[in-house]
Amino acid sequence: MRAFAKLPQRFGFAIEYTDSATNLRYYEPDFVAVGYDGAHYLIETKGREDVDVAHKDRAALIWCESATLLTDTPWSYLKVPQIEWNMLEPVTLDDVRIAFTPVP
Repeated sequence: MRAFAKLPQRFGFAIEYTDSATNLRYYEPDFVAVGYDGAHYLIETKGREDVDVAHKDRAALIWCESATLLTDTPWSYLKVPQIEWNMLEPVTLDDVRIAFTPVP
């Protein structure tokens, strides 16, 4: 992995989404990363699945598609279940990419 960051809230990076009650919400991905191949990733570790997770996933996917088109840099969304993360204890981004396929 070439770069990896947990973005602090004050950085202001958030993705808009509409929740199950049609309220506008903001989703802050857990991490961003850049692989040695130049690919960029939004990475979400997920401990609890609630009714709005699918809405957040969709918003993250749309954001990645848009960022890819606008920047000519490939962006992917990786959703990593916390229990599986703890069991596998990945060390590198390649470990994460192999164990957790990007959300289609």
